[in-house]
Amino acid sequence: MSMTVDLSGLTQLKSDLKAMAKRAQNKPKMLRAVGVNMVDETVKVFNESGPGWKATRRGNSPLLDTGRLRNSIQYSVEGDTVIIGSKVPYAGLMNYGGKVVPKNARWLAIPQSPPFSASEARRVKPRDFPTAFVLMKGPEGPGLYRKTSYGVSKAAAARSGGWKTAGKFHGVERLFAFVAEVTIPQRQFLKWTDPVLEKIATMLRNYVVNNE
Repeated sequence: MSMTVDLSGLTQLKSDLKAMAKRAQNKPKMLRAVGVNMVDETVKVFNESGPGWKATRRGNSPLLDTGRLRNSIQYSVEGDTVIIGSKVPYAGLMNYGGKVVPKNARWLAIPQSPPFSASEARRVKPRDFPTAFVLMKGPEGPGLYRKTSYGVSKAAAARSGGWKTAGKFHGVERLFAFVAEVTIPQRQFLKWTDPVLEKIATMLRNYVVNNE
């Protein structure tokens, strides 16, 4: 009795294993691929608003008013480590949440919308309005106010602490609200769920085994 074993395929197998071993040693390429993938997954979190992030008080999608934070997400490779993050100063506060308090003043000045549009509210500062004045007991609460340029009824002027000029009654409007602190809710965008990690692991296996 005899048995014949065909070993002709071993040469190809040996070649395939050698190629896989070579690809597995190409750490820079694999780490770069992981970085690109993780950046894409982070951007997806922004586009899907978490999911679960509460809408802003203006009704806009959170963290997407300008797209600055989302577009700033980047990766770097240090040794065998992939680092994902953003250099935008407020990135950490948005990701972890927290309280904002004034550093060199008694109050935070929060732009009001209205009278400002959403885009204006991101840019304006109290010093932009040299003729505005502080009313700690203003009709809308403490803040920085200005005279309205339009006429109002006598009753409305009285309610808002307004006055009469050139035959017209004028009121006031609050430009900035004064608050002692602001609480920023956590909107975590740097997070790695099990499905995301499994996707990355599958990508690496496909590269090493199948060169995909």
